[in-house]
Amino acid sequence: MPYVTEEIYSMLPLRENDALIISSYPLYDKKEVFKDDMELLNHIISDIISIRNLKATNNIKKDDLVSISGNNLDVYKSQLKIKDEFIVDSCSDEYNEVSYKSVNVLITYFVKKESIDVQSIEKEIDALEKSIERRQNLLNNPNYTAKAPANIVEMDRIKLKEEEEKLKLLREKIN
Repeated sequence: MPYVTEEIYSMLPLRENDALIISSYPLYDKKEVFKDDMELLNHIISDIISIRNLKATNNIKKDDLVSISGNNLDVYKSQLKIKDEFIVDSCSDEYNEVSYKSVNVLITYFVKKESIDVQSIEKEIDALEKSIERRQNLLNNPNYTAKAPANIVEMDRIKLKEEEEKLKLLREKIN
């Protein structure tokens, strides 16, 4: 690895010395700490993950109409692959609105009402209800919570909350 590292260093346009091995170790520079930018980037990444999950759970396609407003729209549009031709301000009553709002962005997808597959959603609701019931029974069992590893019990609690939230969203979708 040292040979590969040295070769890469020799190809850099700006370098301190001819060889990496005789270069000084980089010093800490307060001017190069971009805490606000890092926090903004973390928010954007979190938003994009949440929006992609929202799209997956609601069967939103890349050619569905969308309304988007907020900050850093170019980043959101490129990462979510939103083309300008699909951006609208609002839609008629024949569309369902699926929205996501954060500090940085408000995005609303418009999905045609007939494109929602009620049967598959009902099957997913049934499966979620069974899973939720199983997890609740497990977590209400004092033997399980006392004897199982703490991280497994905590994971079950987290998954139970996630499943309950997903169930709520699915029920809202078919109503």
